[in-house]
Amino acid sequence: MKLKLIPILTGAIAALSIATPTIVLAQSMPGSPTSGDRMMAPHPGGGGHMMPPDLGLTEQQKTQLDQIRKSTRSQIEGIVTPEQKQQVKTAIANGEDMKDAMDTILSTEQKAQIRSIMQASRKQMQAVLTPEQQQKMRQHMQQQFMNRGN
Repeated sequence: MKLKLIPILTGAIAALSIATPTIVLAQSMPGSPTSGDRMMAPHPGGGGHMMPPDLGLTEQQKTQLDQIRKSTRSQIEGIVTPEQKQQVKTAIANGEDMKDAMDTILSTEQKAQIRSIMQASRKQMQAVLTPEQQQKMRQHMQQQFMNRGN
């Protein structure tokens, strides 16, 4: 049974890693519903989903994760041009999905740079979590993946 979950989790991580830059970009746009200083950052394993509340993070861990999130956001914002941000905002206003808009607007090089930043961010975040928290995070990710299928 464990062997069957590995490809599913790998696929979920890959799919969610694409979503995180969209959350980060959305946070940078004024008036965005995800703007602000909430903990919507990438979490270990990818994605822009909020951390599960039962993760039991210490204040020190919260601070460390917030610093990683801010650094990641800053790095990604340095890759996306103001014109591209405006193009994404316009596409969304016209009813296009943010992920599809970004896929069209960002260059292959930008996507690769963002992917690299996100991979490094996930590794940093994983290092902050205890093994038990990492397990809870994996369970949360699996649940999120299963919910998307329904």
